[in-house]
Amino acid sequence: MMRSLVIVLLVISMITVLWAGGVQQGQDQTTKQGYRQGVLVVKFKATVTTQTNFKISRNNRGVATVGISSLDKLNADAGVTAINRDEFYQPRNTTLAKQLGVDRMYMLYVPNTTDVPALAKRYAADPSVEFAEPDWELYYAAI
Repeated sequence: MMRSLVIVLLVISMITVLWAGGVQQGQDQTTKQGYRQGVLVVKFKATVTTQTNFKISRNNRGVATVGISSLDKLNADAGVTAINRDEFYQPRNTTLAKQLGVDRMYMLYVPNTTDVPALAKRYAADPSVEFAEPDWELYYAAI
């Protein structure tokens, strides 16, 4: 009896996962961009976030700033409206998070019409940035 219950629960779980993460019949996947519109993931260099002038704020035009002139210019050109780390997993081990640089990763929010991959290249070229990438979508692996 217990074995049957476990098997039924496993089958239901597998169906749920495949249904929730899968492609609907007839859905055209070729039109998907593969990343979230209007969001850029940026990891600043350690030397940048420890500077005394590094402070996330917003100027009088509503553009998010960080206190680094080259980045603030990029932010103004891109129309960055917000910068935060709220959506990133924050590990309990802050020492490990610092070693991995998780504490230096931020999401920059730009207008949805922005060419995010092109913008990522512009940010990645800045000497204050370790890397910049679109917020790539993740998909369940097919079994």
